[in-house]
Amino acid sequence: MQQVIHLVYYQGLKYREAADALGIPVGTVKSRLHAAVQRLGLLWDETRHEMDE
Repeated sequence: MQQVIHLVYYQGLKYREAADALGIPVGTVKSRLHAAVQRLGLLWDETRHEMDE
């Protein structure tokens, strides 16, 4: 997931370019990005709740 995030968000590659760079299908790039964003959202919520306590 880290590699996909780095290539797409930080380097600005398109999904196809990231897929080619990693040797994986475009669908895998999309699913890994989706999973990463969901995971970051959960971690954000957990951190926010801990700070409220």
